Amino acid sequence: MAPINDKAMEVAVNTLIDTVTTAVEKIFDKIADAAANFLGGMSLQDIAKIHEDDIDALILKKQRLEELEYVGGKFFINYMDDEYFKMSTELWFKNKEGKLVEVTAKSKPTETKYLSEQAKTDLKANKKAEFEIKPPKEEKSKE
Repeated sequence: MAPINDKAMEVAVNTLIDTVTTAVEKIFDKIADAAANFLGGMSLQDIAKIHEDDIDALILKKQRLEELEYVGGKFFINYMDDEYFKMSTELWFKNKEGKLVEVTAKSKPTETKYLSEQAKTDLKANKKAEFEIKPPKEEKSKE
């Protein structure tokens, strides 16, 4: 058997690194696909429900820290195109003087691959889904 020279060792190591890198990339792709397939069954109601606790925590924090009274709000899921949708909230509060204060937030575009086929169809047809945000219960408070 011939001795391994530095060049042959370098080629062998680089080949091994390329093989491992490719294998890891394929694993990540499979995990991402599995997550997308698992999450791909989400309805528009599921999306709204997932965000409920965070929205409730925001409302409670605003009430407590800024002495505002929550009076109502909406959560929107907006169609952008076949690939993406956006989410947004509009929250209304009354301050001590009785004036309405609006607090809004918008998400970055989210891929539609997380939606069920029915949700995609509904969102494309209606261009948006709208959900009322009811006053939160105190025990949902987060800091």
